[in-house]
Amino acid sequence: MNYCANHPNVEAVAYCRTCGKPLCGACRRDVRGVIYCENCLAARMEGTVPTGAPVVPVQSVPGSSGPNPTVAGILAGFFPFGVGAVYTSQYAKGLAHLLIFAGLIWGMDHASGADVIFGLSFAFFYVYQIIDAVRTARAIQLGQPAPDPFGLGQALGAGEKVDTSKIPTGAVVLIAVGVLQKLHEVGITVPRDMSLVGYDDIPLASMAAPPLTTVAQPVAEMSRLVVASMLSEEPPEITTTLLSPKLVVRSSTATSGSCIAAEHA
Repeated sequence: MNYCANHPNVEAVAYCRTCGKPLCGACRRDVRGVIYCENCLAARMEGTVPTGAPVVPVQSVPGSSGPNPTVAGILAGFFPFGVGAVYTSQYAKGLAHLLIFAGLIWGMDHASGADVIFGLSFAFFYVYQIIDAVRTARAIQLGQPAPDPFGLGQALGAGEKVDTSKIPTGAVVLIAVGVLQKLHEVGITVPRDMSLVGYDDIPLASMAAPPLTTVAQPVAEMSRLVVASMLSEEPPEITTTLLSPKLVVRSSTATSGSCIAAEHA
C-alpha cells in the first residue's frame, strides 16, 4: 500500500505522470485524464519539465478499501436516522440526520394543518440520505472528500471521515441507546412500533429503557486464543479462526405477532 507523498497518513489514489510521486485525491491534478502533481503541473505551465524526472505511466489505485456504497444505501434505506452516515464514518452528519428524522416525525404527529408539508419533507429527506450515503461511500473509496451539500456535517462537527479502528465497537451500542431515547421522545414505542438491536453488549445495554437486544462477542474465548498464540513455542502461522457471537435477546425487540397483540390490547 502506497501513501501520498504530501500526506503520509492518506492512501495514494494515483501517481504523477512526470515524476511518479504518489498522490492522494486532494493532491492529484487531472489534466484531460493525465495525472500530475502540483509542482510538475506548474512546471509544464511555465514551459519547463523538471530535469531528470522519469516519465512513468498513469497508474490508479483501485478503491478496494472503505465502506461499500451498496451496503451504505441499504442501511440508509432501512434505518433513515443517520445509520448510513455512521456506516461511512460521518458521525457528525449522522447526528444531524438523526435530529432531522426526529424533527420530521414529531412534525407529522403534532403539527396540525402542516402534516402534508412534513410528509413531503420526510419523503425528500428519506431519498436524500440514501443518495448521500451511497455518494459518500463511493467518495471515500476513491480517496475524495465526503460530499456535504447542505453542510449538515459542518453544522455539528468537522464532518470528516474518522478512522474506525480508533473507535470502540461499544460506540454502536451507545448510538443504539441514543436512538432509543430519541424514539421515546418523539412518541415511538420500542418494541411495539419498532424493534432495535445493538452490537457488543456493553453493560449500558442492559440498563437502557427498554433493555437493548444486542450481539455479544465471545471476549473470553478471543482472549484465550490470543494468549495461547503468544505463549506458543511453535513458529507463528497465519490462521483464520471463526468464533460464534451470541444473540442476547432483551426487551427492545418483539415478534410481529406480539406487536399485533399489543396494538389490539
